[in-house]
Amino acid sequence: MSDKQLNKTENLIYQLQTLASYEKKDLDYPAFEVAYESDSGEEGFVEVSCVDVAEQAASKLIEMQNQLTKANELIDQLKSEKPHPDFLLELSKQLNEQDNRITANPIFCVYYDEKVPTSEDYADDGLYEWFNHEESEVIGDDDDLIEYLNEYHLEWLQNYATGEEVEVSDVTIDDLEWETLPSKIEKVHYLKKKHFVNASLTEAGAQQFIDRKQHDYSPLYIYAESMCYQWQMIELRKWLLSLHKVQGE
Repeated sequence: MSDKQLNKTENLIYQLQTLASYEKKDLDYPAFEVAYESDSGEEGFVEVSCVDVAEQAASKLIEMQNQLTKANELIDQLKSEKPHPDFLLELSKQLNEQDNRITANPIFCVYYDEKVPTSEDYADDGLYEWFNHEESEVIGDDDDLIEYLNEYHLEWLQNYATGEEVEVSDVTIDDLEWETLPSKIEKVHYLKKKHFVNASLTEAGAQQFIDRKQHDYSPLYIYAESMCYQWQMIELRKWLLSLHKVQGE
């Protein structure tokens, strides 16, 4: 038997098990001395039996061999699995391909605007809408007002049109600028108060939220904010970006 064969793990275990099977009385020199060092640092010698040592060594080798087999099985399993789940790869693809809206490290926030009534002097860019105080009803913008008058105050509109010698269908908001509107309809100026609702690393993710939850809010919209100095989020975004690049290679 060659040295290579003698050193194979299976053969070493077999040899140790064979030695361990002997009775101590069957061996001429079953015991030998080995040096040792105690926990306190003292050195000395102790007599051990080669049969006992062989039995312990064989047991340890078998245990190590079983652990190595399990480790190899786990490695094979990990090799067969995808390194990253599909949803992370899709997220990485979106991050790499989306328009960042000229924003460094963007996060796409979903907002809605609350209209807060105010005086004309404080309104945002002269924003206003028409409101019927008698019905506690928001009418809308100028075009909505004309439609509203046609539907609910046609007689008033006809009287106005007759007096001005214009057709009802031709009446515009400019024609009514100095008129006293019926039923406590008046112009209400307002400013916008922005409310945060949700956020996503991708614009597609933000849009999915809007598509699902728009019915619960005033009109929702997306605004790209920068994650400036948010180092944890920036590093996470960098890692996600790298997944698609590695996959592409």
